[in-house]
Parts: sequence; C-alpha cells; structure tokens
Amino acid sequence: MSLFYATLMHPKPHDPEGKAKLLASLCYQSSFQDACKGASKIPLKKGLFKPGHHTPFESTHWQFFIENIPVSMVTFGLHMTHPFYNSLQRSGRYCYEMFSGNTYKKFVSEFVDEYCPETGDRTILNWVVRGVEFFNAMLPRITAKAKQAIRDERPYFMNNLPEDKREDAIDKQAKRIAQEQLRCIISTIFPTGLSHDIDTITLASMYHAAWNEPLKDLLRQMIGKALEYTGLSFVAKDDLFDEDMSWCPTVSDYTARLVVSPHVTVTGISEEKDRDFTGFDKLHGSLDLLQFSPKANTQKVADITSIVAMSVASYGQDQRHRTVSHGNPIVTGDFYLPPLLRGDLEIEKFCQEFMNDWLTMVSQFGANKLIFFIPYGAVVSYVKKADNKSYYHELSRRKCLKAQEEICHVANLTDNQVFPTLGKKRTGPPCIEDKCLEAIRCGRDMSKPLNRNLL
Repeated sequence: MSLFYATLMHPKPHDPEGKAKLLASLCYQSSFQDACKGASKIPLKKGLFKPGHHTPFESTHWQFFIENIPVSMVTFGLHMTHPFYNSLQRSGRYCYEMFSGNTYKKFVSEFVDEYCPETGDRTILNWVVRGVEFFNAMLPRITAKAKQAIRDERPYFMNNLPEDKREDAIDKQAKRIAQEQLRCIISTIFPTGLSHDIDTITLASMYHAAWNEPLKDLLRQMIGKALEYTGLSFVAKDDLFDEDMSWCPTVSDYTARLVVSPHVTVTGISEEKDRDFTGFDKLHGSLDLLQFSPKANTQKVADITSIVAMSVASYGQDQRHRTVSHGNPIVTGDFYLPPLLRGDLEIEKFCQEFMNDWLTMVSQFGANKLIFFIPYGAVVSYVKKADNKSYYHELSRRKCLKAQEEICHVANLTDNQVFPTLGKKRTGPPCIEDKCLEAIRCGRDMSKPLNRNLL
C-alpha cells in the first residue's frame, strides 16, 4: 500500500476561474478540503492578477486550433519570444499540398488589403506567384535529382520492402525532399495550421505585448474565445494596436547573396576549469534525461553563447527547443541555396533575383509590412544561449541523419566548436555510438564514411 497518492484533474477545465481560485487557496490552507472551502474568497483581479501572482493562471491551459495563419506569423509571432506554449504545426516538409492550387492568391490579396494596402495588391501578389510558378516548374527536375541522391547516399532506404513497393517509397521520399529544398523560393505568407496550447497569463501577456496588427488581431480572437468560458475579463483590453510595442526584424543588407552553408560562431563558453563532461553520451536517450536526472547534475554546467545564421525555414525549427534562448533575428540579405539546387544556373539566377526583389520591396514599404512575405530561403542571424546540457540534448537530435540537411549542418558546426573546448570528444549522430532513435532508419551505409552531400 502506498503512503501517497495522486489525483488527476481534468486538463481542460470548464471553469478556469474556479480552478485559479482553488490553486491560489491551496497555498494558504492545510488540506485540499479546506482549500476547496476557501477558494471562493480569493480575489483574482485584486489579489493575484494585478500584484503579479500569476502561477494559478498558468495551470489553466487553452487549446486553440488555428487555421489560415501565415507561416511568418508563427515564426515571427506566436513562437517568437516565449517558451510557455505547446504547438503542433502543419509541416511544410511533408504537407507540400500547402503550395499547390490557386486559393493562396485570394488569401494574399486579402492580407495585403487588410494590413498593408499602401504596398499595392499586385506588386506583392505577382512576386509571390512568380515563386510558386517557378517552384512547380522546377519540382520535377529537383525530384529526379533527389531520387538519384537517395540511391547514392541512402542505398538501404526501405530495403525491407519488396522491390516494386520500394520504388514507390523512393518516389514519395524524393518528392518530399525535393519540395523541402525547393521551397526556399516560397513566401512564408502561405497559410498553415496548428494546435496551440497556452496558459491564461501567457495569453494575456502575449495579447498586451503583440508587436504588429495581424498578431494583435489573432490574439484578440483567441482571448475572446477564452473569455466565453470564464469571467476573467480583466486580462483583456479592447484598445487598438499599440505602436509603442511595434517591432520587426531589421535588415542589415539590401544586396542579395547566395550562400551554400549555414554559419555558427561560438562566442563564449563560461565554465569551471576542473570540468568533467563525461557521461553525457549515456544520458541522451529518447527523453531529455540531461535536464531531469540527478546524475546529470554531477556534470559541470557551462553557459554557451553562439551566433547562428540560417534560413527562415530552419530558424522556425530551431525555435522549438525551449530550454535554449534565442535572441531577436536580423535579416542578413543572404539567401540559402540547398544542395540539390546548387550548380543549376537557372535556379541560382532566379533565387538571387527573387531575394533581391523582396529586399527592394522592403526598402520601399518597410520591413514591418514585408516581413510577413519573407522567403523561406532568406537567412536570419541571431544569438543562441544555453547551458551545455540543453545544447547536448538539442544536438543529439539535430545530428540525426534524417533531420533537415541545414539543421544537421548547424548541429555539427556547433558541436565542432563547443564540445572539444569542454574537453569532450566530438560524436556523430546517436545511431553511430548507440542506436537509431527514429522508428525507420535513414538507409545510409554506416560501415562507410558518412555521405550527406545532397540529402
């Protein structure tokens, strides 16, 4: 018989106000029963919200299903500044139907009319359409290159399938990889969908801090839906967008350059001289044991700061590691050219012109209007900071040979600089030292030097 017991409360309560009062009362009562009796006496607005005692509100999570939101409003909006959320976003990596059809034209026109009418509907729309049309025209060519690359670099891909079914699997994978690399010329204005879980106080804080009109409109809608279920009316305001909170990434250079590699510079590592970083390899596992196991606390902790430059597509992925702090991004003017596109003069010429045209529109109409249309391939630079445990957990996943190729390169560039300095030998992906963490192996020949030139 256990000396203790746990009770599971419903994670999506119908009475968030009542739950907040109960949790606040629990701090001041000697039993759960007494807390239930005293909950009604808790003054939420005067006693908790205004003084900044927000913890009871953080136990109230709202789950929103958001459709028709630009990818840019997720990357430079919902996921930009805070770690107190849980998101499951539709992946452009797999759902390449996002870029097909013509319905996006209506969406782009309506977005321009609502939020940046001074730019002129046709100017931006024509630029977006050019990218989509070129994407569709080049997709068969890049798919053929991806198919050959799978055979060269991943000879055992789906080797467990019969030959006829294996060919179908290769065809599907080749198209996925081709669109993943070719989408660099797609504008991030394309709408996506996601599930977004957020607690009450974070929702209120995001609403008050919203730094552009589209984000304010979205958060006003979200907080309005939350208020339908609770009396927490004091967390919202009905004012218009506050220009004092306005922010958007700066553009450091208006001349487009094609780059073929992400860039990482580790600028600082603060740690004790008698460091001991052994044992990390055995703690990477499929869960984040480094953050939760007391055994990991015996390792010395170092704060690591780096400057990363990568495409907007990969930057959106990088934001998801919430134990790693990300600084505000700067648009560098560079354009990342994925490996399957390199050496194709027609594609390279188009990419440079496409990025130059976006930069020209930014110089005319301002980054605060055009940031929502930034191409996936545009490079942003930003500061990252974390302790060595958080970095190691991130890198152990990013070095996986099935990760996006740019993400994998950033992980290796970081690893090359960080862990030798900390007195730890550099390791490859987890499958080299231990076992594959993915359900389906990548199909590479692990008996030979790893080849990831194209995929």
